[in-house]
Amino acid sequence: MDAINIGPLSFSIPLLATFGAVTASVYTGRRLGRASGVDAELTLWFVILFAFLVARAVFVASYAELYLVTPLGIVDIRDGGFSAPAGIVSMLTAGAWFAWRRAAIRKPLLGAVAAGGLVLLLGAAIRLAP
Repeated sequence: MDAINIGPLSFSIPLLATFGAVTASVYTGRRLGRASGVDAELTLWFVILFAFLVARAVFVASYAELYLVTPLGIVDIRDGGFSAPAGIVSMLTAGAWFAWRRAAIRKPLLGAVAAGGLVLLLGAAIRLAP
């Protein structure tokens, strides 16, 4: 099962898992931030954006010969071109760096990264299930 069909719409499992992970991360970060009395949401959005940009850059670099022919294709994300391992590693790295540098947002940020990671793992388990 690689997709969920709702009428004429088809949603791929990795895309739904990614949206679910971002939603779970932002929700968890906001809730834990409010409980701690800090606002970690801007930092969390920066980590998410950084992870997406790194994942796209690694994908484009791996298919550089195709993108050199049509350079505008680099910004066309409809090809589904993201490197998941690069995105996850960059998200964990940026999250750890911000958590290390800013002790006040450590709990909300790490909780948000953990929630997003759990949703991604569940999405991978659904995709791999027979």
